[in-house]
Amino acid sequence: MVDRISPPLRGSALTRGRRRRGPARLIGTLVPQPDVAVDGGGTQRLDEVLGLRPAVLSLSDPDTDLRVFAGRIGACVLQVTDDGGTLRRWMEDAGVAAVAVRPDRVVLGVAPTGTRLGRELARSAACELVTADRTI
Repeated sequence: MVDRISPPLRGSALTRGRRRRGPARLIGTLVPQPDVAVDGGGTQRLDEVLGLRPAVLSLSDPDTDLRVFAGRIGACVLQVTDDGGTLRRWMEDAGVAAVAVRPDRVVLGVAPTGTRLGRELARSAACELVTADRTI
């Protein structure tokens, strides 16, 4: 389990090799794995809550575009509310309102704060997938 924020993965078929700035710097990094509050009380590790599927983590109530995007990639949607602040700080420090996460918990795409979340995630993730496809 990863208990800290990890460095970005190096360039490969799944990540671009160039340095990113701004919110896009999260792409290719591992998502922190804090304990999160679950329905019925108690806490679980984020990995246990998400299971073995893609996920979309959002700081706000997911809008229709975000839910449509999540449905297209078969992702669960989780609104970040109470995790002791780890995920919220990680996202806010990077200037993102939502992140798309692969099943291996690597960030696939980001939606910067102040953007239309679903559309920006779809654009960001599509750029990653197209780049990965070209390098194979």
